Amino acid sequence: MTLPSGTVTFLFTDIEGSTKLAQEHPDKWEDMRSRHHAILQSAMDAHNGYVFQVIGDAFCAAFHTAKDALNAAIDSRDLRVLGELGGLGARPHGDSYRRSRIASQR
Repeated sequence: MTLPSGTVTFLFTDIEGSTKLAQEHPDKWEDMRSRHHAILQSAMDAHNGYVFQVIGDAFCAAFHTAKDALNAAIDSRDLRVLGELGGLGARPHGDSYRRSRIASQR
């Protein structure tokens, strides 16, 4: 994989309220986080993203184009099912279970 260079787009994700979820459901948290990571990594890979850091449940990725980053964010909407599958009672924020920000920098 060629690392993004020049004008790149960054995608940052985080599970909103994850500390509380992990504390309230320690028996289910690691399974949910593993599925979260698999879904995000698949979305990043599918759109030529380069994950440069993972901290807990937060992903930091760089993309060659804003379109690739946007498509990865759209594909990661599968994360909506984690609340149901994990049985943690997570509630969506808007249309997703985590906030994503896309920032472009020159």
